[in-house]
Amino acid sequence: MVKSSFILFCSIAALLYFAGCVKKEQKTPLKEFEKLPIEEIVGKQIILNSDTILNRPLSLIVQDSVAIFYDNSQLSGLTMLNLNDGSLIRRFAELGDKATEFNTNALTIDLNYARDNEFVVYQNNVPRRIFTFNIDSIIARGDYRPAYLMEFPKELSLNEVKFLSESKYLGIPSFIAGNQHQFAFFNSQKSQVTTALRLPDPADDYSKKFFSDSTYYAWLLNVLGGELKQRPHHPMEFAYFSYYNGLARVFEVSENGEITLISEKFNGYPKFEVLVSGEISKSKVDNDAVVSSINIATSKDRIYALYSGKKSGLENSHLGSMVLEYDWELNPIRILKLNRECYNLTIDRNNPNLLYVLTGPSNADVFYYDLTVIK
Repeated sequence: MVKSSFILFCSIAALLYFAGCVKKEQKTPLKEFEKLPIEEIVGKQIILNSDTILNRPLSLIVQDSVAIFYDNSQLSGLTMLNLNDGSLIRRFAELGDKATEFNTNALTIDLNYARDNEFVVYQNNVPRRIFTFNIDSIIARGDYRPAYLMEFPKELSLNEVKFLSESKYLGIPSFIAGNQHQFAFFNSQKSQVTTALRLPDPADDYSKKFFSDSTYYAWLLNVLGGELKQRPHHPMEFAYFSYYNGLARVFEVSENGEITLISEKFNGYPKFEVLVSGEISKSKVDNDAVVSSINIATSKDRIYALYSGKKSGLENSHLGSMVLEYDWELNPIRILKLNRECYNLTIDRNNPNLLYVLTGPSNADVFYYDLTVIK
């Protein structure tokens, strides 16, 4: 086990102090880690072959050292690499408007934990479509095309869509009329949408003033951002961590769409304003809002949250080098202090001791961290 240095301890303490000083009422997730271990861990860079050029990958997923990157080249949206030797396997998900082509500017990718050896691609704009890809088939066949699952109704705008079965999906609703809940379950066979889990009631006076306003509430659902991840080997169990301030939830979904909250952590809401110009509206988050979970990764036993702790108005607030480790009841375990700042992390589906990251702030490199060195 690599012990934390005194300098590292002081830097974490300083971050805790300054994060607490952002606003008197504003809390951060770091508070409950104050008395827990801080483990330094050194990563190793994946050296890519000369023909393996990544543009500006936004995210990655990994299974058995095969990585799929959301890496928009304007010609294709996804890139598959062999991380053992840094070689290019294939570029795919071509730009276009045919049945198996994509708007490469609006994709999200995630492993399919309801099925082995698959990942899911969701096109998050009209037409909102979802596909599954078989990893072995992509490697074996240059002419492979994904399985098209469905097109979502135009009025059903969902983010972070997760595959539960051929006809059942979970996501975070975006501006659905009259919606007061954070999550939506869609049964395409019955054309039925079920929403569940209101946001926690705020404690600060600022948020209390607006919380009952349906328009403010709808914007808040979107402003929070964040990621939704399935639990490996338990595909009906989910973790959600917000991008701002620190709302974390673990919950379970039944076959008929009922959602049961298992555990929750809440540190308040960011301040924001809605800017209107003609028919265009957009939100602007307060510069003092704290960027909390940049993104999360999950294994069967753990949740890993990449933590920023920086004010949103600061340059590189989307980068972090601390990973907050939780169990699936949201009990804090420890802080992993990486030796590189990064903006995206993932766990190898079949080797939960390997943590992969995309580093920043300039050209993206791929590093991996062996978690067995700190067991």
